Amino acid sequence: MKMVPVYGLAAAVSAFGAESVVIEHPARTFMPAKPGCYDVKLTFGSKTNATRNWVKAEGQRLMLGEVATKPGEFVEKSFTLAVRNRDMPNGGKVAPINEDGCKMLWDDQLHLDVFTTGGTAPKPEIVPVTEPVTKVFVAGDSTACDTAEELWMCWGGVFPSFFNKGLAVANYAQSGGTLKSFVSSGRFAKMLAEARPGDYFLISYMANDSGEKGPEAGAFNGYYHRLKDIVESVKAKGMNVVVLSEQERRWFDKDGKIRSGQHGEYPAAAKAVAKACGVPFFDLATASVRLYEAVGPEDTVHLFRHAKDGEYPWFPDARSDNSHFKELGAYAIGRIVLDGLRKAYPEIAASIRSDYGRFNPAKPDLEVYIPPTINCIDLFGSTRARVGLWGANCGKEPGFAEDPVKVIKSYQAWDKAANMIGFTVALDAKGETILAGTKGFPLKEALSAVRKTGCVPPKILVRCDPKIAEKVAAAVKALDEGGRAAVHGTSASPYVLFDKLPAAGEIAKRRAEGKKIVLLDDEATYANSEDTFLAGVDYILTDNYPDFRAYDPTRK
Repeated sequence: MKMVPVYGLAAAVSAFGAESVVIEHPARTFMPAKPGCYDVKLTFGSKTNATRNWVKAEGQRLMLGEVATKPGEFVEKSFTLAVRNRDMPNGGKVAPINEDGCKMLWDDQLHLDVFTTGGTAPKPEIVPVTEPVTKVFVAGDSTACDTAEELWMCWGGVFPSFFNKGLAVANYAQSGGTLKSFVSSGRFAKMLAEARPGDYFLISYMANDSGEKGPEAGAFNGYYHRLKDIVESVKAKGMNVVVLSEQERRWFDKDGKIRSGQHGEYPAAAKAVAKACGVPFFDLATASVRLYEAVGPEDTVHLFRHAKDGEYPWFPDARSDNSHFKELGAYAIGRIVLDGLRKAYPEIAASIRSDYGRFNPAKPDLEVYIPPTINCIDLFGSTRARVGLWGANCGKEPGFAEDPVKVIKSYQAWDKAANMIGFTVALDAKGETILAGTKGFPLKEALSAVRKTGCVPPKILVRCDPKIAEKVAAAVKALDEGGRAAVHGTSASPYVLFDKLPAAGEIAKRRAEGKKIVLLDDEATYANSEDTFLAGVDYILTDNYPDFRAYDPTRK
């Protein structure tokens, strides 16, 4: 199998240069799951190779940071994952807010993504937890919430990776959230119903609250009283509370120092609430300044959502966001918050993984790699090399997708054609919907999205089985340039895709497996041939412009 590097958006760096990592067998498992906690166990390793492994869940939620094994070494790792839905304890639903465009955060399913290089992603063992589990609850805005898209990760999203099995992180932060919306959306009531005495509660709201207008606006006005009400309610539940100021933005002055006072009186108001309620206060704003100034004005772009023009296919335009984080920034801020929690409640140290000792923001250790999300698939016209990460598990029954992923050389014409008509993705029973992870991708919608990028479909000439021809025709309409998938011999039900004519023995072997043989013929070498040696090939795809053909060579 040919492989390409995945360029991690938070690559391991010493001089902040991107690390190239090949992910051979990423895999997604998803299964129906009632709200609650689940223990997950995986055994990583290979008899012959060194491996590197990571695990994410529910989108971008990092459950395990890098687990490295030596050749012949096998390492078992476990964690506890919290799953939720929108149902309120007394009826009704939690109101949808920005980040919930990713339904997997609330969809009555457990989603698990395993990334492995040097070996094969192991099959996870997933067991519902029947005994009470200690939880760390997170409340905040778009710098703390769970996320589902690339180039955006928050400190709450990396927090689960810091803890051993037996402690779960329940992130109720919301993109665009304020103290007022935390209550009005129903999240606070749902969180409070889920919480138990002895659980932990981290709350950090400021940036959006500071924009409030009207008679209740102001740090020592509506903000102070709302925060105090929430903290008192949580404390009355017997929970361990930490009130945090919010990290500063990446605003440097001409002397290379972070501009002070970005949040006005809000940090002081939060500290005053903590004092009035008798709970710890952690000054994340000041700690973040130490981090940013240690990293410096230039290299801090690798912490935040910065992108050059055309650098990432899903953000074709340049981006300069000095408030929100990429993976590396989320990791660094998460480590700082972890130390704040450990200082406030030393007993939690027993639940923290031994890998995560004290973190000094003035001398940050940022040698860390976090792989891209499986959701980040380039369907929409980009030619930037990416890795194909399509899951084959339909998610209707608990289970594991056996070999669900095919690695693609580049997202050019053949790659998109293969993805869209079932060579590297699973189709539903009717053959009408592409299953990309848990998200059903109707073919018409996918093609429409591609066309909006400016792709101009070439002419199409189809001569093959009508059902297959319909799929191929719909797929090639999306293509705007030539190319071919480097997936020689790649198997994906019900087809086997070859980029050159296979040997007769290989054809016979695949046919015995019940497969259909598809030949990619980008130079039209076989397109007009009627030789009998093509009799074993079911379909040929060729992009001999101006005609784009898909046909059965055995039919006249």
